Amino acid sequence: MIRGKGGNGAGHDGGGHDGAGGMRWLLTYSDLITLLMVFFTVLYSMSRVDAEKFKALAGSLRSSFFSGSSGGSSGTGFMPGGAGGAEGGGGDVLEDLGYELAAETESLSSQGSVSIYYGDRGLTISLGAVLFRPGEADLLSEAKAILDKVSPTIAKVPNYVSVEGYTDNLPISTHDFPSNWELSARRATNVIHYLVDSSKIPASRFFVVGYGEYRPVAPNNTERNRAMNRRVDIVILKAAPVNDQGRLIDTGK
Repeated sequence: MIRGKGGNGAGHDGGGHDGAGGMRWLLTYSDLITLLMVFFTVLYSMSRVDAEKFKALAGSLRSSFFSGSSGGSSGTGFMPGGAGGAEGGGGDVLEDLGYELAAETESLSSQGSVSIYYGDRGLTISLGAVLFRPGEADLLSEAKAILDKVSPTIAKVPNYVSVEGYTDNLPISTHDFPSNWELSARRATNVIHYLVDSSKIPASRFFVVGYGEYRPVAPNNTERNRAMNRRVDIVILKAAPVNDQGRLIDTGK
């Protein structure tokens, strides 16, 4: 009897032990799920950190591509963002084109011949004194080579383009150029003629502006500074130009 009772007791205890063992896989499964959750949380956190680092690196590289300044523009250096454009050319599109052109003209930028930056008005391509001889408006052969690199960028978007001429403060008074006003306007006009004739960009997209000597980017106290002021800026505009009444300026299109 004692043996039988003991045997039945042992069988009862064993059954309880077996029942508890049958539930232990839930604990293991729960631990596995917890570890997986921690693992994916760590991966997600690492990816977020890497994304932020990537954005910072991208911003730094973009800033190094863009340099220079221009009289009359509210932005210098690299300025991200912006929206709106003439006939479908948005701010982001101009920004991307700027990156591409900066890479293509990197050697010219290092020589000070080309400066590219993105501001409130749009994408500005500033071409230095290599375009013209002092007191002249005829394009040099080096200038045509630079414009050949710039023209595909202009052709990629339908935006209006303002071509703006500048001079140094050395006075001029000739039959062709009574003042620096005429000289700066002729320089800008000759740039447009070359772009239209060589790249077949519609002439109706262009505007000519002559600022003369009155918007320098450097003091006119050295030859180097005066050379910086003898420039032409090609501004691919974000927005279509309008008059005082807010109406689109007629370009003959």
